[in-house]
Amino acid sequence: MPDAVYASMAGVGAALEKAIRNPPSDPVVPRQMMQSAPGRTAAQKMGIREGSTVGLIDPPVDYLKVLGVLPEGVVLEEDARRVCPVSLWFVHDPGEYEAALPSRKALAARTRLWIVWQKGRRDGLNGNFVRSAALAIGLVDYKICSLDGVWTGMVFAVKKALG
Repeated sequence: MPDAVYASMAGVGAALEKAIRNPPSDPVVPRQMMQSAPGRTAAQKMGIREGSTVGLIDPPVDYLKVLGVLPEGVVLEEDARRVCPVSLWFVHDPGEYEAALPSRKALAARTRLWIVWQKGRRDGLNGNFVRSAALAIGLVDYKICSLDGVWTGMVFAVKKALG
């Protein structure tokens, strides 16, 4: 770690002051987590394959823009009652999310359920909230991806019983 400053607990204050006065001239800048798949479309990151059917639950008006380029032959199904190999649930309100989550658990057992929310909200609807509420009812997330500059999603499955 070339930019690291090491200090004892007693020397932390002095080390911080020194680091602030003398910042590195060429700092190491790690790649952002959401940029780990540059050049891949949102569909590729979510596992949407050519000819597959994708279920849409509460999509925003501009969902085609959010999804971007889709593989050939992809069918988008807006009937939430139909079970598709991949389902995208666009969440717009934290209270509505928590209320609907138990009914979506059954869907997660039969599809790759992506729960998608807008980044940077101030009403508490964020990745930690989405994950915590889902874990509380027996779902587990296993992948996260940025769909575009506004929307992020996590894919969930029903947690398998240990034993």
